[in-house]
Amino acid sequence: MPKCRDIPEVASAYIDGEMPISGRLAVAGHLTICRECRTYVQGLRTTRHLVATSFRAEVPATVAAALGLTDEDPQPLGKDRRR
Repeated sequence: MPKCRDIPEVASAYIDGEMPISGRLAVAGHLTICRECRTYVQGLRTTRHLVATSFRAEVPATVAAALGLTDEDPQPLGKDRRR
């Protein structure tokens, strides 16, 4: 079973499911008995979620098209599209 000092090193892999099942079970076992490490892992989850969602923004269609992020023909930005 991992020690408290090991949790910061493995927390991201644990959260992402990127460790073998034996490692996941060992970390989960430690988290069931250690409130401080449970709090640490939950804080990391929360921080990652907040960072991921704080950068979501709607990109205007004209910008997405100009960057080639859509199937639309790009229109020059700042140009009058009326003909």
